[in-house]
Amino acid sequence: MRLELRFTYSSELRQRCVPSLGGQATSLPPPLFPPWDLRPLRTRKGLTSLNIDRTYGNFPVREEDHRRRTSTVGMELSGEIAADINWSAFAQYGRVKDHAIQGNVPWKSHWLAARDVITGPNGTPVCRSEAARAEGCVPLNIFSQIPASEALKNYVMSDRDEYRTTTQQLFGAEIHGSAFQLPAGKIGYAFGVEYRKDTLKNEDDPMALSGELVYGGGPGARSELDVSASVKEVFTEVLVPVLADAPFARRVNLELAYRYSDYNTVGGTNAWKAGLIWEPLQGFSMRGVQSRSVRTPNFGELYEPVFTNTTLGSITDPCMVASYYATAERAANCAALGVPAPGIVDPKVGPHVTTGGNPELGPETSDSLTIGFVWQPSFLPNFDLTVDYWDIDIEDVIYQLSYTQVLNLCVDMPSIDNQYCAAQGRNLTPNVPTSQHGILMPAGAALWVKAQQANISRLYANGVDVSLSYRIDVGPGRLGFRLAGTRLIEDVLETTPGVAAGDQRRDGAYTNPKTRATLTTTYDVGNFGMALSSRYWGKGLGNVLAMSGEQYQDNTVPSVTYHDLSARYTFGGHTVNFAVNNLFDKFPPQMGFGEPGIYFGGQVYDLVGRNYNVGWTYRF
Repeated sequence: MRLELRFTYSSELRQRCVPSLGGQATSLPPPLFPPWDLRPLRTRKGLTSLNIDRTYGNFPVREEDHRRRTSTVGMELSGEIAADINWSAFAQYGRVKDHAIQGNVPWKSHWLAARDVITGPNGTPVCRSEAARAEGCVPLNIFSQIPASEALKNYVMSDRDEYRTTTQQLFGAEIHGSAFQLPAGKIGYAFGVEYRKDTLKNEDDPMALSGELVYGGGPGARSELDVSASVKEVFTEVLVPVLADAPFARRVNLELAYRYSDYNTVGGTNAWKAGLIWEPLQGFSMRGVQSRSVRTPNFGELYEPVFTNTTLGSITDPCMVASYYATAERAANCAALGVPAPGIVDPKVGPHVTTGGNPELGPETSDSLTIGFVWQPSFLPNFDLTVDYWDIDIEDVIYQLSYTQVLNLCVDMPSIDNQYCAAQGRNLTPNVPTSQHGILMPAGAALWVKAQQANISRLYANGVDVSLSYRIDVGPGRLGFRLAGTRLIEDVLETTPGVAAGDQRRDGAYTNPKTRATLTTTYDVGNFGMALSSRYWGKGLGNVLAMSGEQYQDNTVPSVTYHDLSARYTFGGHTVNFAVNNLFDKFPPQMGFGEPGIYFGGQVYDLVGRNYNVGWTYRF
């Protein structure tokens, strides 16, 4: 937990803790508040306050617990209309109720009251506020590394309770069959209609809504939502056998599909697919698919609360001294924004950053191409190899840029006449205190940035997927191997069409490495089975957008391989599972481009270490 504090000595505390210049202290002050060696420094420098930036490792870490109840009920009917013509219809309803509990969240007003301490009776520290003392306020020593007492934790921390209920209703009907005999076979077809309605109701903790458990540097705000979205769809699919049992054409099939969707949020959309399968030789086939897909914005992207937060501590600004002259364009644009050369000295307080959802979002549209082959040789039973090249190009990507990306894009364009400079404001009157923290802001310092969800221009990526599997009888059971891996060629977010400076490269980052693969080894004997999964995550760069190799002493993050072992046993409808994840207790890599000894990247690496789980399922 990390909070930035502004600690001001009270006059009462100075009288008790600082001996007068003309006398001698008869006893040492209490070991709390503040450390003895700070007092002569304060007196020598004439300081009345100090800014303290503190990480509280002696307090419990924040926790999150989810208690979910899921229920689904459905029905399907089917029948025959005529020879080779069948029908089916279905209905389904599902509901998920989630009670989300965030534990050990600092209680804002109590935390502020507990750290505002004066000397009380008998020289003991007490909370300054009489009202807080009446509520049981326990003084907080911001200098102490001693684990917090139960009384202190009970006063300055609380739990946040959220209740989310989501439902989904599905209805659909379809007619499918075959008709129109061709030399290679009959044409297969299907057409139908579907309807879907999703709802979300989110009820947040009253203390979070009041701001007591939601604030800058703390948990994020949530919207009180009671919303729904629905879509009506019609679709058709056709399979055309073009050739069969011909020389170098054992099978050639054409697949076509089309779907029209009418959303109550974004209106009508079109999706389609055209694919070709060619099997020139037995056991070897080639395939290609070109498709158009659509994704509409979800509830969070549409209705996430608009929230303004002030960035505290050291910030990243392209117009600061260390980055001002990274490029000629940047220096010229920083100057045009009113930032004098050689740049800003870090003011230790950043801009007011506005983030959140956007109800004006439109859908994303994706054009995808996949070309590959499948090899299943007759001389090696139970072996298959699949290789696919894929290329995905998404227009109108829904994305939320970070405030640093907005700042960088503004000054790295050919001029400041762009949408990103319009989404920020800088201090044109130097040495004016900010409205919230009273800190003097230098000329040109960023004061505010808008970074809400938006339909960013384009995201394109391509690469190669490889999948290999083999099964063989060994002893009383069967041994299996499956290797699945991806080689990423490029992955780029294009924020401004036609302007290369706006491209945000993502391939090669430690969160998106060039190479990743999983090898799964299984052995099954009757009702018993074991599996060893080895996950390889390739090396990458800590900051893939670094301006030069000299920006970091070491910008690389090494590769990591995790091993997970699991076993299962099935009997009479029961299945018992046991798993050991991160079998060899592999540590996450230390990030050489950051602080030495610091581990992070929990969305990629295992920060827990070796862990165990047991599961039981029963089917009836």
